Amino acid sequence: MIVPAYVGRDPAAFDRLVELAEILGAGVIDTGIRLNFPNRHPLNVTGSDAIEESDLVCFVDVKDMGKPTQQLESTTRTIRSRIREGARVVDLGFNDIGISAWSHDFAQLLPTDLQVTADAAAALPELLRIVGELVAGDGDERADARARRRDDLGALHDRTWTSWDERARASAGESPVSTSRLAQEVGEAIRDHDWVLTAGTASDWALRMWDFDRPYRHAGRSLGTATQIGISLGVALAHRDAGRLVVDLQPDGDLMFDLGALWVAAYHRIPMLVVMCNNRAYFNDWEHQDRMAKQRGTPIENTWVGMEIDRPAPDFAAVARALGWHAEGPIDDPDAVGKAVRRAVDVVTASGTPALVDVVCQPR
Repeated sequence: MIVPAYVGRDPAAFDRLVELAEILGAGVIDTGIRLNFPNRHPLNVTGSDAIEESDLVCFVDVKDMGKPTQQLESTTRTIRSRIREGARVVDLGFNDIGISAWSHDFAQLLPTDLQVTADAAAALPELLRIVGELVAGDGDERADARARRRDDLGALHDRTWTSWDERARASAGESPVSTSRLAQEVGEAIRDHDWVLTAGTASDWALRMWDFDRPYRHAGRSLGTATQIGISLGVALAHRDAGRLVVDLQPDGDLMFDLGALWVAAYHRIPMLVVMCNNRAYFNDWEHQDRMAKQRGTPIENTWVGMEIDRPAPDFAAVARALGWHAEGPIDDPDAVGKAVRRAVDVVTASGTPALVDVVCQPR
């Protein structure tokens, strides 16, 4: 199993990683720190439990090896490794030389069987050359084993995507709008454009429904630090001259910390489409409050305190219009989302004016 994180910083490395996975018949679990691997490729098994069955896990340019390979029980703070006992672990990157007593931002250190200090962009072509020579000398038995592994991983990929599709269909007509329906409507509205997603993924539903086929399609996961709107402005500015449609699936809690960023986009005429994932809450913390209340036996009915963004609910569309944007909403009818997003896309692509659609959605 290959687990990449920052490989996608280099567009050429994105393609080399695809070649490596295909020649080995290896699965890929993308951390999403950058877009490292096409999400619809049959060897992409992100979202599955395939890592627990792997006999070898190869991290490529991964700073935090624990997060994608561990299961956390947040109420008890217990951690279970998902790497099976006896599996070999390879780490290719700069983790060893990033250790510093001054700054402990090098994340958890995990034991490895092989530590390779290298720039992934430079190492992947050489690794491909070596692997190609070794594979060329294999007999039919090993070649057949790789082929079976490719087939098994492809079947797992298909089952995973089918399960996501079934979940999305089950909630498609609900109001407030489900995050899967929101992602679906936005994806259909931008499909015929050369688009870029900034940071947020609507609780991963964009990654489960859109076609991330090129390395620039996604700048990487949001940080959960009230910085997504700032990141999105930077991504939109970077792609402005390329004429790409930049899309920000923007959490409401994040935007509450920096509403002034909307004025910056209007002032500098940074074309971008913002679709609010507006669950009217700091839901990540609210969800944790619920878990802890159950653990401690405290009143669950009090977990909303300090967590809701409601009563009154901010009118993000009104704020955006006041700061020079085209804006519509709030919208809680799932059948109205697509039309509003298409109108906003037309404004952005025709005039370069930033546009916002405020969608009132479910927490996840």
